[in-house]
Amino acid sequence: MPKSRPDTATISKLTPGAWLWDGGIGYRRNRSGSGGSWYIKYRAPIAGNMPSGLSAPARQVKERLPNCRNRSQAEGVLMARKATIFDGSYRRLVKAEPLTLSAYVPRSLDSKRHLRTAKKYRQQLNQHILPKLGSRPLGTISAKDCVGFYNDRLDTDGQSRP
Repeated sequence: MPKSRPDTATISKLTPGAWLWDGGIGYRRNRSGSGGSWYIKYRAPIAGNMPSGLSAPARQVKERLPNCRNRSQAEGVLMARKATIFDGSYRRLVKAEPLTLSAYVPRSLDSKRHLRTAKKYRQQLNQHILPKLGSRPLGTISAKDCVGFYNDRLDTDGQSRP
């Protein structure tokens, strides 16, 4: 007798933080208990060159599906992943590295229309801002960091203010 799929009543009875897996599709209740996320598990080939006649080794992939609202959508995504593996077009999802301030500055200066403005900004950024905040990802730089940088510049400027 085939296993029955978990129904919504089973999912609603899950305790916060609990998992429910069935056939490569999983659901995890949020720690707060208000909703949860759908996941899929599948086996994907490991990238690399293999000698002819040998199949590539596979590894298990667990992937969170933040935009899935129900099991049928998760099943569709799982079927699509398996289809790409079967036809050989599967590419592993790679997390993007966070963009740092020092990597963003050349991009932003290239958009300046006036060369003197870009030159002045580049000099100020290279001399003052990048040594302090250049290695930090853009998403982690807060207003508090900017105010702290500003106050440090006022303290070390060497000029007394009346």
